[in-house]
Amino acid sequence: RCNCRKPEPGLLLSAAKSYGIDLNRSVLVGDALTDVLAGKRAGCRTVLVLTGRGQSALDALHEDPSTIPDAVARDLQSAAPIISRMVGEAEPDDAVGRSAPAEHAALPVQAQPRAYAPAAFVPAGSKR
Repeated sequence: RCNCRKPEPGLLLSAAKSYGIDLNRSVLVGDALTDVLAGKRAGCRTVLVLTGRGQSALDALHEDPSTIPDAVARDLQSAAPIISRMVGEAEPDDAVGRSAPAEHAALPVQAQPRAYAPAAFVPAGSKR
């Protein structure tokens, strides 16, 4: 099995090495638990978005606690202020996660799921 396929972090680790990306300051946004797990294994913070496969991923969170994201967002647009806060670009009083559906309020703000699309990688701290 190739370590470049999610949930393995190989592709993220390779990109980090090639482009000088600080994975500890990066956020992986995805709509599947394999995205979340790959991000966690690579040392990224993670956001689960509820678009695409996101809702079914959210429903399955209880099956494997290691896949709990740092944050959950309705969609990529709702995830943007969360991501900004995670990478330290938002003002301290910014309301992180306020656009997430109320039923997901029990999840930690830092663990929000990503929006639908192939895993979107936010290279915070890139040396570019």
